[in-house]
Amino acid sequence: MKLDKNGFMMAEVIVVSAIILTFLAGIFISYNKIYKVYMTRLSYYDTAALYRLDLYRDYYADAWVTKKSEAVSNKFTELAYIDNNRYNEKVFLIYNNESNLSANVLGNTKIHPTYKDYISYMVDAVDLTNSDYVLIIERCNKLDEDDCRYAYLEVPDET
Repeated sequence: MKLDKNGFMMAEVIVVSAIILTFLAGIFISYNKIYKVYMTRLSYYDTAALYRLDLYRDYYADAWVTKKSEAVSNKFTELAYIDNNRYNEKVFLIYNNESNLSANVLGNTKIHPTYKDYISYMVDAVDLTNSDYVLIIERCNKLDEDDCRYAYLEVPDET
């Protein structure tokens, strides 16, 4: 009498396949979490936007006294709104009085919803207690309004 061992081999294939698929699903889930954090960081610390902020800081160097007094009285002032062929840019100078930003610092200003998300992110992620003023920029792609890049730059008191 001969024993049929095909059933054991089929069970072994199913068990090994289940273990491998569970492992791959775990890797996929952790990769997606890392990728999402990376993409958020990439859009929240955009290098081109940071260089544009430096340009604005240098451009308004002669008018800082006026702009800073407007920011103190209103908690913020809008420095620029540029609408060119490729991007829409909005730049705000925010007075934070050596404290961290609050999520509703811009109040009822008409801004993109992701701009508010960025400021909420900054409340938890960035320590701005060493500066009185912060420049924040939003650069949205004209072709895709949901593709917005952000950056911030602390403005020292001596400028």
